[in-house]
Amino acid sequence: MRLQLAKGARSLAVVLAVVLAVVLAIVLALPSAATADGRAATWLEVYDDDDGLNVISSQVSVRGEALDGVELSASHEVDVISAATADVISAASPRGYEENRHGLSFGAQWEIEEGTILSARFLPSWEVDYRSQAAVLGFSREWVDRRLTTSITGRLSLDEVGRSGSDEHAFKDVNTVALGLRLGWIASRYTLLQANYEPQRSKGYLSDPYRFVDILWANGNAVSADEVVPDKRIRHAMAVSVRHAFTEEWFLAGNYRFYFDSWGMTSHTGEVELQHATGWDDIVLGLSARAYRQSAADFQKSTYETMTDTLPQYRTSDKMLAESWSVLGGPRAEYSFGELAFLKDLRLAMKFEVYKQRFKGIATIKRRFAKTAALGASSEF
Repeated sequence: MRLQLAKGARSLAVVLAVVLAVVLAIVLALPSAATADGRAATWLEVYDDDDGLNVISSQVSVRGEALDGVELSASHEVDVISAATADVISAASPRGYEENRHGLSFGAQWEIEEGTILSARFLPSWEVDYRSQAAVLGFSREWVDRRLTTSITGRLSLDEVGRSGSDEHAFKDVNTVALGLRLGWIASRYTLLQANYEPQRSKGYLSDPYRFVDILWANGNAVSADEVVPDKRIRHAMAVSVRHAFTEEWFLAGNYRFYFDSWGMTSHTGEVELQHATGWDDIVLGLSARAYRQSAADFQKSTYETMTDTLPQYRTSDKMLAESWSVLGGPRAEYSFGELAFLKDLRLAMKFEVYKQRFKGIATIKRRFAKTAALGASSEF
């Protein structure tokens, strides 16, 4: 039954995405929609690190005004992943693995009245050992002469996790509910302020079915046991940001995010980005940097020991639950071709980033260094 439902859900998602894309193309091509705004975009990103992980991500999206005040959107993204990381080699496969991830998104946005917007999205995604179906509802409203914006977003995600090649009945459920609250304030013609808060609750199988943990017995022998983490996790994230224009050519944006959860983890993230609109109206240059630091989960240990025949209740070797810090940064640029044929505003964007991370209490890996390069294009039509 679950196999039939899963296949049916994926088929329905594909059909709906195709139908929506066709509807968008037809509606935007109608003479009555000649003045409607539409935009299409594509993006390609390549990630490579010294821990044996390589990811090629591609995305294509389209959005447009179907009716007066109603905008439809659709997107498809694909991640091609190959991994021979220390985690994978020690736990899952001596040769690593390769897999594809697919994600779809289609939704609608309705401007009920000027400054009041209702939106909805459906986001199915799948890979060989993980499937997700999420629904997002949002409502936003502008106040005080449109200087103040408040919004609330609700998200429900119903996921299934298992092993590649395992029976469908062996897959286990993970359900997540999240709420997003945002406050935006235009302080002046040069400054924009924002504040966000997002609580989230996940329940179900939150362990990694491929990960195993070495346990040291009292007699000195070691045994390898499967990972076990709590089946419930409550997260809280709060962020504040500011964007300021010093002149017509120079812009500075900053963001700080604080996170904590029921597993005892806390993290701090600081980001800054500087943008410069050059003397040429069609070129924008940017430079961004991010610093991140997190504490370990309460039950995460570098070594697990037991004086009895009973295994620790919770155990993990997940480096992402260990104490760590990271820095990331790099340049980016955008070039506008302007109007070209039937395209109103053709833009080309590119970026390059380097990433360095340090882990504490993880035997298989102490650090990670990565490079990311991306190229994208978008246009109105």
